[in-house]
Amino acid sequence: MKLIVIINQVGSGYVSLCPEYDIASQGDTVEQARDHLREALKLFFETASDEEIKQRFRGDIIVTFVEVDWTSKQENDYLLSIPGMRESIQKGLDTPIKECSKKLHW
Repeated sequence: MKLIVIINQVGSGYVSLCPEYDIASQGDTVEQARDHLREALKLFFETASDEEIKQRFRGDIIVTFVEVDWTSKQENDYLLSIPGMRESIQKGLDTPIKECSKKLHW
């Protein structure tokens, strides 16, 4: 049986989840988290009653992908991480156009 597995890094380890049965595990590596989840699922199927297996099953799981462009957010975060950049941008925004230099001094 093939099931969906979602693995997320949490701190220095990984958490694995099978959403169809809402069973989770963890490990120090992606492989270990996956293997521990496989073992947890195996134990669940070996010990749970047929009724519990039916009750826990969520057959309405849909896996899809969405693409989000967040490059501008990353660039903004990077620029604002530079010491003094926020203040420099604000100073530029507050400067009247008449006081701006016509030559760039880069």
